[in-house]
Amino acid sequence: MKPSFQGLSASGDAYACGTWRRFLGLLPGATYRISLRVNTLAADAPGAWAFSVHAAHGSSAGTPLTQEQMSGGALLPDGNQGWGAGRIAEYSSTVTTDGKWVLVSTGTAAPGKVVGDITLPNDVDVITVWTRLRGQGVTISGVGVDWVAVEQMN
Repeated sequence: MKPSFQGLSASGDAYACGTWRRFLGLLPGATYRISLRVNTLAADAPGAWAFSVHAAHGSSAGTPLTQEQMSGGALLPDGNQGWGAGRIAEYSSTVTTDGKWVLVSTGTAAPGKVVGDITLPNDVDVITVWTRLRGQGVTISGVGVDWVAVEQMN
């Protein structure tokens, strides 16, 4: 296991939590590939839980994505909304990383992938990358991200 990573754990009747990072000063009009290393660690509990990673470009006004947008309750600047909006990969009790660090990317296949490489609009220079862990009636002792990269493709 890696000596350091950003992790999430949760328990309770119903929960939702996550983390996010904004990448600023990107080149408007350019296409970017987002890559992360993720691990479902000890999250092998049966039941209703899901861990996902997402990415989306910012708005032309430069305002950060809101909690409601990242939770799927409001439209992202690209017009998508819902649990799958901006999703790079999703893991659950039936699809885990088996305790291994796995590279997921907007440029490769991954479980639950919805979004590909991101082309910024001509007036946008920000991409936000976020994780979500949600569940109901199950304890998740840990999922994590130890590495993230934003690579300009053109």
